[in-house]
Amino acid sequence: MRRRSGVSYLITVVLMTLVAVALGTLLYAYFSGWVGSRTGTLAGPVGVLSAEEAYYNNTDFIVYVRNDGVGTVKIVRAYLTAPDGTVYFADISGNNYEVSPGTSVMVVIDPGSAGITSVSNGIWTIKLVADDGSSVTVTVKV
Repeated sequence: MRRRSGVSYLITVVLMTLVAVALGTLLYAYFSGWVGSRTGTLAGPVGVLSAEEAYYNNTDFIVYVRNDGVGTVKIVRAYLTAPDGTVYFADISGNNYEVSPGTSVMVVIDPGSAGITSVSNGIWTIKLVADDGSSVTVTVKV
């Protein structure tokens, strides 16, 4: 009787199962976009917005926004949160608030366009959103 040497049948089955599970996991991750989107072109916002200054001039909210990203974006929406927590929406897409990389733009938000009849004293939060999904949030004391 000859004696066989090598890897036992049980160890071979366990190793092959582990390889199959690992390969299946990698394929699933790639095709579901978890890995594929990170190895392709730029995905997501191309703008990196920051607020340089913000204030209320007794008629409008003024926010100076800088773009430190890699692409030009257009600021299209503003969300104003009052001191009492009420959130107001202002569609500012009709204005030309385009911000090129490395530049700033002054964004003027008329409270009346958001349905605000009177601006109460306190801390207001303003969130500006660009067409690529990038955003910046700033607080203004009125």
